[in-house]
Amino acid sequence: LAISTALRSRPDLLARELNHRVKNLFAIVQSIISSTARQETDARVAATKIRERVYALSRAHSLTSSIDMQQQTTLEALVNAIVASQVSEHCDLQTDGPPVTVMAQHVTPLGMILHELTTNAVKYGAGACDGGRIEVTWTIQPEEAGKELKINWKEICAPDANLGSPGPDGFGSRMMTISLSQLGGFSEKIWTEQG
Repeated sequence: LAISTALRSRPDLLARELNHRVKNLFAIVQSIISSTARQETDARVAATKIRERVYALSRAHSLTSSIDMQQQTTLEALVNAIVASQVSEHCDLQTDGPPVTVMAQHVTPLGMILHELTTNAVKYGAGACDGGRIEVTWTIQPEEAGKELKINWKEICAPDANLGSPGPDGFGSRMMTISLSQLGGFSEKIWTEQG
């Protein structure tokens, strides 16, 4: 019985890719557990945050873990999987942007960023007040080395919402900074009276 090298190499390639992804996921889960446990003194709060973050990681990962080892998804699918699934009916979610392909290696960091933004919105921002709105828009901008993806996350709260000023950065902000560095990106925060 002879099996061609090409036929053997595909399963080997898939096995290596799967092994690489599993190792990365374990490393991220360990980081989530360690960092959240250091940040939170209440075990129940820590457990809830860990569960939410691992679940967001799972949702992001599921977009690229088909039987064929799909190597990409779209930004719209990622926003729908992470953001739309958490926003309540009291908050309007609007999305707009051109078709954008997100490669497998970028899905996890981008998914974690979207999760942290959504969690903050649901607890403290537009998702926590009646009549709130979250706008997630994106554009592709040319730059010297190719193209740059710019994502704009905007929260608008009802005029009578009692919004406090943002507190000190916590683990979620650090998670976003780490994820942005994996993407070669950066963020800019602008706080207004509306959120």
